[in-house]
Amino acid sequence: MRSKHPVFGFAAMAVALAVPAITTIAPSLSAQLAIQVRIYDRHHKDYHDWDDREDHLYRGYLSERRHEYIEYNRLKRGDQDRYRKWRHEHWQEHERDRDRDHDRR
Repeated sequence: MRSKHPVFGFAAMAVALAVPAITTIAPSLSAQLAIQVRIYDRHHKDYHDWDDREDHLYRGYLSERRHEYIEYNRLKRGDQDRYRKWRHEHWQEHERDRDRDHDRR
């Protein structure tokens, strides 16, 4: 059966072909569009990438101290400094944990 409007058939075919391409491309586009946040540690004069792993560590830091969660960028400067100091003092433990997690894969 032929459609009275061939444009509709063409549009349906274009959509059918485009959907798989879009779903394949979308994850790589979202990875490229992800916002990367870097935190400068003025005491240690280095940068830290704020990613899921860092957020997990930060939440653990707050939990150890029984503090409610507050976004890092909303902390007072002194509280940020204390976190970064703790982070530098404990980085080896967290690298070991990350390596252990990596070995399990």
